[in-house]
Amino acid sequence: MHTREFLDSVLAQPSDEKLAALVAALLSTHVQEDMWLDYKGGEWSKDVDTKELRKDLTAFGNSDGGCLVVGVAEEKRRPTRLAGCEGDLTRAIQQIDSVIQSVAGYLFPPPRPVRHIKVTGQDVLVIAIPRSGRLHHFMESGTARYYIRIADGTAAIPDYLLSDILFGRRQQPVLGLVSLLFRINSHDNDSIRIDVNLDLQNRGPTYAQMLYTGALFGSLPCESHTALDPGHHLVQKASWKLEPPTLGRGHVAIDPREHGAPTSMIPFTRRGLGYWALLPMVSDGRREWTSVVYAGTSVGPPQWWEVRATMSPDAEVDVKVQEIWGQLPEATYRSVP
Repeated sequence: MHTREFLDSVLAQPSDEKLAALVAALLSTHVQEDMWLDYKGGEWSKDVDTKELRKDLTAFGNSDGGCLVVGVAEEKRRPTRLAGCEGDLTRAIQQIDSVIQSVAGYLFPPPRPVRHIKVTGQDVLVIAIPRSGRLHHFMESGTARYYIRIADGTAAIPDYLLSDILFGRRQQPVLGLVSLLFRINSHDNDSIRIDVNLDLQNRGPTYAQMLYTGALFGSLPCESHTALDPGHHLVQKASWKLEPPTLGRGHVAIDPREHGAPTSMIPFTRRGLGYWALLPMVSDGRREWTSVVYAGTSVGPPQWWEVRATMSPDAEVDVKVQEIWGQLPEATYRSVP
């Protein structure tokens, strides 16, 4: 079960029996926390932190909605056991309802009333918050802050991003490169296999849809240091070999769906993508090359990163990555004496 499906089912106000079955399914399939789901252990209901609860409710409402499931122990974001709620549940429900009423006038539609159900004999509380049509602030030390869900946590929206959202600027995903691994997997006298692994982050406030990535490579004879136009594209799923071995050019485009990865990224999350390419080894001693790695979505132009790498005789690679602004750059595989 996907957590968003769980949220939609809870918002539809199912019967207690059906809701209990939905919660049991979360545990049996070890569904982990994310931006739509947050587990709270049994001890949480003994002394409800109303300030943190209000922050959680507004963060879910300011994002895409979500559910709090109280009475489930978790470790590393995954449920470990059904612990059941502790303490005076009547008092805990009154505290939760009070917080819900305090934000109901600001979040629209408002959070659903807390549900108290029995799951295999254990008390469980479920709080569902739909996505709000307007942002709601949270007062903290006399300052109005806006909270959202990021992955499985709650965080304040940075001031610069808040102004962008409120004034309608930059309403599109922004891909950033968190890290890039560009290394030699194997090589012989004719070819060299390069592994490329990108760790991307969607730094924008909207979904990144139809994610794609790829790289441009070219090769030059050693006596020339002039940039070579990448030329026609050789598009394949994950790898290709350039011909002839002394002068080649090519392009590899990766569709994440071919590798079992989703093609969208929710705001402010990270995802790793990887592929490999087989390039010609021009001759012994030529171990320096330049390539271009890119990533993009259905909105706007792709982001480009120039990768300059040098391979030592023992196949260790030193990589320097620089973000490129502007038009499509030339990509060359060049060799130096």
